[in-house]
Formats: sequence, C-alpha cells, structure tokens
Amino acid sequence: MVCETSFGKKGLEREGKQHFFDSLEVLLTSLGKRVVNVLLHSEIIYRLTPMYRNEMKCRAVCRRFTDKVIEEKRAEIKKLFAGNSNNPTDEALSDDEGEAYKRPQIFIDQLLKMPLMMKSAYNFSDQEISDQVFTMIIAGNETSATQMAHTCLLLAMNPAAQEKAYQEVQQIIPTKDTYIDADILRKLVYIEAVLKESMRLLPVGSLISRKNLQEIVLDGHKIPKNTPLLMKPYSLHRRSDIWGSDAEQFIPERFLREEAKQRHPYAFIPFSGGPRGCIGVRYAMMSLKIMLALILMNYKISTQLRYRELKIHYQLSLNLAGPHAVNLERRR
Repeated sequence: MVCETSFGKKGLEREGKQHFFDSLEVLLTSLGKRVVNVLLHSEIIYRLTPMYRNEMKCRAVCRRFTDKVIEEKRAEIKKLFAGNSNNPTDEALSDDEGEAYKRPQIFIDQLLKMPLMMKSAYNFSDQEISDQVFTMIIAGNETSATQMAHTCLLLAMNPAAQEKAYQEVQQIIPTKDTYIDADILRKLVYIEAVLKESMRLLPVGSLISRKNLQEIVLDGHKIPKNTPLLMKPYSLHRRSDIWGSDAEQFIPERFLREEAKQRHPYAFIPFSGGPRGCIGVRYAMMSLKIMLALILMNYKISTQLRYRELKIHYQLSLNLAGPHAVNLERRR
C-alpha cells in the first residue's frame, strides 16, 4: 500500500518491479543485521564484507528503478502542465473537495507538482525525490505489514476480541462494496483499540534512539550531553506499574476505558513521540484500520500457536522468531 501511494499504481506496473522489491528486502535485512552486530558498525570493516558488496548491488537496482519512475513521472507532469501554462493551478483549484479526497494523492507526484503550482515552492532534484520516496517506503512498508501480521495472530489467539471487532465491522461497513472514507474510519473505535493493543504487546519498532541535547539525570544517574540513548517500547509497554497487573494480556478495552485518558502520553510509544515522532502515524493507522476491517470482513482467523510460546527476534524491527502460522477461513 505504501509503495503504491509513493510511486502510484502506474509507476509500479513497469518492468523490474519484483527485482526492486526483492532488492529492497535484502537492504532492510542487511541494515537490521548491521544494527545488532557491533563488529559491523565500523565502516572500514563493513566495506570488507560480502554483505556490503551485496548491499551496493541492491542499492543500484533500487536506484535504477526509482530514477526511471521519476523520469517518466516528470515528463508526464510537464506535459500535463504545458497544456495549461497560463494558470497551471486551475485544474487543481477547480476540483471538488470530495472528489479530490477520493482521488489517490501520489507522494512522488506531489513533490514534482509543487514547483509548477507554486513559484515559492522548493524544486526537488531527482536525488532528493528518490531519497524522500525511499524514506517513506522503508519506514512504512515492512512496518505496516509486520504489525498487521502481529495483529492477526493476536486476534487468532483471542477469538472473543476477534468476534467483537468483526461485529463492529459488520455494523459500520454493511457491504463489501461500501466505500471506506474518513467518517467510517473514525467510527471503527474497537478496531483502533485492537491495533493499539497489538502495538503495545508487539510493537514493530524494537528500539528508539535519541541524543540528549543537555546533561540530564535519569533515576539518579547523570547522563552527559550528546549521549546516544536507546529506548525499548516492548519493555515500556509491559510495565505493570503503568498498565496494571494484566499488562501481559491482550485486552483492547484498556484503550477505551476512562483510565486511558489519565495515562502518561509517553507510556505508549509505538510511533515514538515528541517532535521527532513518526510523521506517518496518521497514514499508518488509517491504512491498518482499512486492512484489518477488510480481513475480518472476509475471513475468520485461527491459530495453533500459544501466546506464552512466542519468541521474539530483534533486528531493525521486532519480529517473531518463527512463522505467523494463522489459518484464514473465508466467511460465508
């Protein structure tokens, strides 16, 4: 989903798409392995490894693909605006607000259109556009997919919560042809609670890194200025002094209770927090709510796995050490 909103459907239909995604997966895996292996932190050592050489090959594949998409998109948009050179914003300004909302807003298109629509807008180079697109894809592609897998597994282990979520979907989205807009998403309150509880117990972001700009004191210990700090949402989200004696249990209702309003805003940080928090939090929640609603509308989820038996695997993101072994039974 994040790839389509970044490149556009047409951009992803070109030759080499699968090679691009395969290379992107290798890059993410390599980055994760490097993060957890202190020996590979040294650039000198890393450049001597086969992993580095493979990374460079995959980088080249991804770069060629994005450069070609940018080249085609730039030519397409210039042609579109050339036919309306007197006032290129007429088309955009005449759009009905409702229709504009329904039409896909492609990220790469917006970056290319800005300098043509607004003289004061910054004119991004191809390199800068490519970097921005990669940031969006890397931040949102694997994370959303993994979090959805975690959510489906937890719902399979908790059939009562799954049934409650399904009943909400049935009530708010009566038919499979119903257009899911912002108003419908706002009404899916239990679905949102399910997703938040999934993010609490199995947050995809395994570590959050920061540097303190000033000397601070934490739990009686002085932390010098510019010290690299790592926070672990997985541990924070399971603290019984914050979440209660049932902190290890999957209970979506905890995000619907009155106590949720009294909870410290940084007690729940699946998207980090503060001014350096994830810029895609709203996009992520909307896309996850749509995906989960559609899955529950069409399938009943079950599993033989047990929550206590799950083993966590840390790399760039938090994953299960084993497969997400769930069964999908089509609803009638």
